[in-house]
Amino acid sequence: MDSDRQPGELRLTVIYALVVGAIAVACRLAPYGPDWISAAWWNLMPVGALSLFVGSRLRSRWAYLFPLAVMLVSDLLLIRPLAALGWSAFNWGTPLIYLSFLAYVQIGRLAQERELSPAVLGAVALLGGLQFFLVTNFAVWLDYPASERNLAGLLTCYTIAVPFYQNTVQADLFYTAFIFGLHAVIVRSQALVRERKAVSAPSGL
Repeated sequence: MDSDRQPGELRLTVIYALVVGAIAVACRLAPYGPDWISAAWWNLMPVGALSLFVGSRLRSRWAYLFPLAVMLVSDLLLIRPLAALGWSAFNWGTPLIYLSFLAYVQIGRLAQERELSPAVLGAVALLGGLQFFLVTNFAVWLDYPASERNLAGLLTCYTIAVPFYQNTVQADLFYTAFIFGLHAVIVRSQALVRERKAVSAPSGL
């Protein structure tokens, strides 16, 4: 980790990631709630951006637990809503989806611990979304009975999924900017408070 990280910053970052993780769980549940909520939240999932964030800001192996926990908790909570629709929250492709979010964390490592460049963060967000698109739609191609088991069938599957990929890209870019940006504001605010306290503290004689 960076040697210039302020005292308490790591703890603040972990708490921040936990809060964002809880929000990510709520976002995954929202599409199955009232219509006025679900219409606004479809395809606006922050799990990928959260994975990039913890990969960049939390450099330990524990960072990989955040997206796994978000996905597992939300999938468990989705068992009943999805069962009512005749779907399953878990299937053979679930491990591939989880692995894709672990790849997001690894891609987040490409951004330095204090990186705030829009170009860099935008690039990792696009890279993360691309691998998610390739991995998850490859799983769909393998699982869908009507798919042709050849290169043409795979390309057709990817082509059909392009509109959904656009939504993924938009969500990743938006949430990456928001999550990284808000964290930077909070960290800077905390540093300013400490500086003011240090200035106002009476010096010893």
